[in-house]
Amino acid sequence: ENFRCAPLGPKTDNDVLTSQLMKDIKRETILIDHERFVAGTEFDSLYSKLAEIVVSQNEELQGTRALEHSIQRILRACSRTVFGYDSYEVISALMSKTRDPVALVTPGAMDQSPIRI
Repeated sequence: ENFRCAPLGPKTDNDVLTSQLMKDIKRETILIDHERFVAGTEFDSLYSKLAEIVVSQNEELQGTRALEHSIQRILRACSRTVFGYDSYEVISALMSKTRDPVALVTPGAMDQSPIRI
């Protein structure tokens, strides 16, 4: 029920390395079913919670590399680095298509609200 509607995005994203995603996600606070995880200090607990939820949806994944891959895809889908970059690229492309650019696109202030899963 939790992840059935989650857009997990492409299986690979060459623009953002997994190592960078892991660094970025550790700066975040994440809510899962109203349970708060500060990823920098509770990453193992966060990972375990995600594993528990994924396995509850498909028990065959327990102890497999596919489970790890699924958790990484969830973290990638939640990454502000990925969706922030994608949004920036789309808006920038749309605004610069005209002869006279309509706007100068710059990154906004960092949203400090927790990521909700």
